[in-house]
Amino acid sequence: MIYAIFYIFKTITTKPSSYNNQMIFEFFLLLLIEMRVYLKKEDYFDITRKNSHHLGFGHGIHACMGMHLAQMKMISLLKAMIPRVRRIEKDDPQILLNNIICGFSKLPTRFIT
Repeated sequence: MIYAIFYIFKTITTKPSSYNNQMIFEFFLLLLIEMRVYLKKEDYFDITRKNSHHLGFGHGIHACMGMHLAQMKMISLLKAMIPRVRRIEKDDPQILLNNIICGFSKLPTRFIT
């Protein structure tokens, strides 16, 4: 199954400018429309996959300041869970309806020991 998520950002310019040889006037409404397409593979996760260099924590000057702490916490959590949890079962997630954040509003899970 393939599904797409659209993000729409808008802003109003505060002074005249130009971009790519196009004049942008003061008080001009700018829209940025971004589309992400996902291929949904039910109940499949490949732990051996290569690092995809995703942008979940941003990149460059826009990188999340707390990303290293968040990654360290997830590594610690997984190291503690692996010896204790045989499998993880999930129910149907509810997708978060938001123009800025992509994620789940609910992701019911059960940890089977």
